Amino acid sequence: MSDPVSILIDAEQLRQRVRNRATETLTSVFPLQLRTKQLHLEDVRVTPGDFGPEEERRALLTKGSLEDVVKGTLVLKDLEGKELDRVKNFTLTHLPYLTDRHTLIMDGTEYQVANQLRRKPG
Repeated sequence: MSDPVSILIDAEQLRQRVRNRATETLTSVFPLQLRTKQLHLEDVRVTPGDFGPEEERRALLTKGSLEDVVKGTLVLKDLEGKELDRVKNFTLTHLPYLTDRHTLIMDGTEYQVANQLRRKPG
C-alpha cells in the first residue's frame, strides 16, 4: 500500500479523493487510437452534488441514486491532427456520492463499504 488512508477520514475529503482519482484516470486513458481517427478528451470536470438529508431521504423513498456527474469535451481528430468533430459538455460517467455517514445510495438502497485490514499468513 503506497498511500494508506485513515479510516477516520471525513466524508468530504474522501469525496474529493474519489473525484480527483476519477479525473486522473479518465485523462490517463485518452487519447484513444482508432483505425483512422483519434479521440481526445479535454476539460474533464466533476460536477459535485450537494445532497442534504432531505435529498437522501427522497432518494431512498423513490428508489433514486445520489451521484456526481463527470463531464468533459470529446474531440475527434484524424491521424494528421485535423479536428473533425467536437462535443462539449459530454457526460462521461456518474460517480456514486458518499454521504456523511460514509454510505452510498444507489437505486433506493443504502450501501456501506466495510474496511478490514488483513494480516499476511505466517
